[in-house]
Amino acid sequence: MSRRHALATDTGRERERNEDAGRVDAERGLYAIADGMGGHVAGDLASRVAIETAFDALAKAGRLDSDALAEAIRAANDAVLRTAAERDLWGMGTTLTLLHLAPGTLHLAHVGDTRVYLVGDDGLDQLTRDHTLVSVLVLEGLLTPEAARKHPERHVLVQALGTQEVVEPQQLSRELEEGARLLLSSDGLHDLVAPDRIARLARDPDPERGARALIDAANEAGGSDNITVILVDA
Repeated sequence: MSRRHALATDTGRERERNEDAGRVDAERGLYAIADGMGGHVAGDLASRVAIETAFDALAKAGRLDSDALAEAIRAANDAVLRTAAERDLWGMGTTLTLLHLAPGTLHLAHVGDTRVYLVGDDGLDQLTRDHTLVSVLVLEGLLTPEAARKHPERHVLVQALGTQEVVEPQQLSRELEEGARLLLSSDGLHDLVAPDRIARLARDPDPERGARALIDAANEAGGSDNITVILVDA
């Protein structure tokens, strides 16, 4: 079942290369976004290897539930570690977020701080949990969400592919109303653009126009990182 969708990516205004990666298989309802770790070796290679490995694993899995997505992420982690060893590129890493849409249902698995949002008339519902130090502090009540947005260590990941032998992906399955819109984004968008503006632009009836507007908004806000977005209608 093909769904209306748009994938857009941009290097931004300050980076020399794009270490983000995104991939869509609309016929199978599969969507992926990865953010190679900025400042680390070969982040662009890490994100590409992660997505390619995950899609290969899902093609062999025979099912597309959250367990299968989580196993695909674990396979991607192994592949990133193996690639680093083979090419002597220790230190490269990446986030990875996988989303599967079936009629009336979504499944996701996720590691890092790339995100999936449900876009509603009243704003954004973030479905993923950031695997960052500040998110842990927010969960423990030691930091407010507002303070977390500006915290100097907000980009410090506590879990990422290629940086540890074992990862524990977040998994989620839930019902999904017909006509719902989903947004996948790298932190080059949601770190720079306010949630209410993201929601407004993401509701554009034309996903292609909405995705482009989100990229433009991040660049207008400084474009300090690579930016990747996927908009898809359920």
